[in-house]
Amino acid sequence: MNKDLTINVFVYGSLKSGFYNHFLLENALKIDNATTLDTFLMYPNINYFFPFLFKAISHEDIKKSISVKGELYKINNELLSELDILEGVSAGFYNRETIEVRTLDNIVQKAYVYIANNSLLDSNEVDILKKPLEVWSREDEACGMQYINKKNGL
Repeated sequence: MNKDLTINVFVYGSLKSGFYNHFLLENALKIDNATTLDTFLMYPNINYFFPFLFKAISHEDIKKSISVKGELYKINNELLSELDILEGVSAGFYNRETIEVRTLDNIVQKAYVYIANNSLLDSNEVDILKKPLEVWSREDEACGMQYINKKNGL
């Protein structure tokens, strides 16, 4: 194992295996599939290209929040900086925070995760009419491709 890969990051959307941003993790080490210990609200963006992960703040949101499934990776500082850029951390779109996740081997580990700024919940970018997602799937991403094809008359 590369000794520079010392940072855990939990990914739940377009960075997962098989999705369009996964190429960024080609030099990372996949630890395992994992599930968040805390509960969150995961909603697709309005065009279904990627999900947003939100902290549940209101009592109503807390009742709807669920543990989210994703993948746990070991990365280096350089890749962490690249992910910060991808996720728009400096622009305030996402915050990088530490959470705990449980792997399939039942091991709990701390990991960074990108959590969307809750102000996005009030924007037209998030489909909050859908119930929160537990996992971002190929079917969800396919909805985004259908949207593009309709928009382009295909």
